[in-house]
Amino acid sequence: MNNLQAKDFEVLGEKALPEGHIDILIKDRLPVGYNRKIVIEVKTGNAKARDIVQLGDYVREIGEECLLGILIAGNFPKKLELEADNKRIKCFIYTFGQLDKSQKYTLEELKSKIQFRYCGGG
Repeated sequence: MNNLQAKDFEVLGEKALPEGHIDILIKDRLPVGYNRKIVIEVKTGNAKARDIVQLGDYVREIGEECLLGILIAGNFPKKLELEADNKRIKCFIYTFGQLDKSQKYTLEELKSKIQFRYCGGG
């Protein structure tokens, strides 16, 4: 995956599949015969087993063109990281660092504070 260049891809919003709606779909900007895709599912709280199943279904539905699935959540039980490993899914935990919950933030402020940490799987 290290040889992928961001400039070669485009990010699409929600994509409907028979299995459900993908939160974010990243695909080749200019596909040539084969359209590489990455499926991203985002959960606002802790990841659950059904989230791995859901994302695994999306990865299977897209088939060979799907490079991998990415699940982003607030936290992952270790058991789910191992389950993700068997389904071509990478797990990331998001945090916003130090936020004052009594304060309102703009989208730009939140974007500047968000952090992602790879936590295993895939």
